[in-house]
Amino acid sequence: MSNPTTILSVSGLKKLFGNNTAISDVSFHLAKGEVVSLLGPSGCGKTTTLRCIAGFYSVDGGEIKVSGRTIASTGVFVPPEDRRLAMVFQNYVLWPHMRTFDNIAYGLRLRRMPKREIEERVNEIMRALGLSGLAQRYPHALSGGQQQRVSVARSLVVEPDILLLDEPFSNLDAKLRVDMRQEMRSLLKRLGTTAIYVTHDQEEAMVLSDRIFLMSGGKIVQEGRPIQLYERPATRFTAEFFGVSNFLPATVTEEGLDLGSGLRVRGAVERGDFKAGDKVLVAMREDGFEVTPGTEGCGENAFGATISNRLYLGGSTQLQLESNGVSFNARVVGSAPLEWPDQAMLRLRPERVMLVPDESDAR
Repeated sequence: MSNPTTILSVSGLKKLFGNNTAISDVSFHLAKGEVVSLLGPSGCGKTTTLRCIAGFYSVDGGEIKVSGRTIASTGVFVPPEDRRLAMVFQNYVLWPHMRTFDNIAYGLRLRRMPKREIEERVNEIMRALGLSGLAQRYPHALSGGQQQRVSVARSLVVEPDILLLDEPFSNLDAKLRVDMRQEMRSLLKRLGTTAIYVTHDQEEAMVLSDRIFLMSGGKIVQEGRPIQLYERPATRFTAEFFGVSNFLPATVTEEGLDLGSGLRVRGAVERGDFKAGDKVLVAMREDGFEVTPGTEGCGENAFGATISNRLYLGGSTQLQLESNGVSFNARVVGSAPLEWPDQAMLRLRPERVMLVPDESDAR
């Protein structure tokens, strides 16, 4: 059951396109002032979910409520313009014949608001988004980042109950994208705006979101705060999506983990709900290892390995290593590993070990 601050409730949502199920049984709640992300790879159903909420698609099952009012179900369809929602698209969709001020004011004029109030609200949102000196410019005279700010301002100025953002920064260059998402987070929190952000970029989702809903195959497969999904993935899919590249079959023991081939990890292993005897996958990020050149031991959980490949990445060097038939991907700060011998000592840092179910074993 949702709490009194719930502004959006999505329950058992389903959407079909012909015989294809785009989303099935999607459910979540959104609190007033909360910013969440629908995150996942292409085709996972995140944009379809957003468009069902916006009213661009009817639904084939389930229910969507805003502030307790049903806006979509199999028997109800409230038109987009009556939902008190606003959407920011990938492409900015600005009127090319209108100046910045007029593009932003467009929705307010449709609502026949008094001219003075329109001017006050547009000027206020332009100040908030750093657009004050650009009021008389046409879209073609604005940079990509400025055009996107105008698009965001146009959506925020109408004071929607919920702001919907569909990968709004995907057309920007990498540096501007980083700057814009930081600005967006600050702006949404300063204004107290409730927002749903669709993206395929896990870093973008972590920067912007209070909570993340990770989607795959038309369903939400894990939800939680960014730190929860990053540090406590529940499945291999979640771990891979958040950058884990090492998955090592293991058995949970009373002392730690048995990786086979004589490799064992002892110490502060996060077991979650696993117990001794369970088959699991040890999930390790590339920075979860300590690597030292040569064959001298470096303490508990260390074993000899052979460096099979080195990739210099600027601030760090990626190493591919092998030990007793087990392969590892590790990353070491700096370029020194380029000069190391092929033999090295590899230590798994127990505090960086994550465990996920071995789904192949379950089958």
